[in-house]
Amino acid sequence: MKPFPETGTIYTLNDPITGMVRYVGQTIVPLKERLKKHIADSAKANVHVRCWIKGLVNQGLRPVIKVLEICNIDLLDEREVFHIQDFRSKRIDLTNISLGGQAKRIIAPETIDKISKSLRGRKQSEKTKEKRSISLKETWKSPGLRELKKTQTTLLNKLGIIGTKGKPSKKKGLPFDGDRKKLSNSLRKAYSNPIVREQMAIRGGSKPFKVFVLKSIKKANRYRKKTILEKGDVVYVGINISDACRVLNLKRTNASKCLIGKRPTVGHYIFEYI
Repeated sequence: MKPFPETGTIYTLNDPITGMVRYVGQTIVPLKERLKKHIADSAKANVHVRCWIKGLVNQGLRPVIKVLEICNIDLLDEREVFHIQDFRSKRIDLTNISLGGQAKRIIAPETIDKISKSLRGRKQSEKTKEKRSISLKETWKSPGLRELKKTQTTLLNKLGIIGTKGKPSKKKGLPFDGDRKKLSNSLRKAYSNPIVREQMAIRGGSKPFKVFVLKSIKKANRYRKKTILEKGDVVYVGINISDACRVLNLKRTNASKCLIGKRPTVGHYIFEYI
């Protein structure tokens, strides 16, 4: 990185025809670069100095930049304010819209809060959403950008950080140095324990349920015999539905549907939440 400069320049932009001072500014870069930036910014033409420069550029002219003072970088704001007031006291028509000094242009925290409150709750129109969606899709078509994002995400994961906001992760960033085969065997042994499986089911949000034997009773009325399904004895109580289906030789999806009421029975059983 380049060392930060210790001194800066107070400069003026003069009219190329009359030679009058029209603008006072400060910079820490060479004057040629600062003048190029002024001319490039004049295309926007949204403030007085840019409108003035754009008028000169349209005539094939450009402002003349001159050194007014070279001073320590800590004194730039103070000296800029002094020279602007000095020129205005002499009735020179400057295009500066502020009193000078970078500190004058910094937005106060109270103003930032007001802006954020005014923008809260605003919903984007469907046209705006569609435009943003199209622009993002076009941007991410670039293979170089996708590769750069992939590399960045990989580096952040190695550092144990989630996303670009710098949130630490409990799982990521800890490399595993052991044997993965031994690890898988140890996990199989751990999950072979029904208590461990029940604990994992509870963490996953499973609810306790009962399984009843299905009884079909035929009741006769005046015209015909009607079959009525009733719950019999309890054959299983638990939380882990996978274990219940393994013991009773049933399909897990059907048992889940029975629990939420999408089907009345599963095989010869009825599943109900406690």
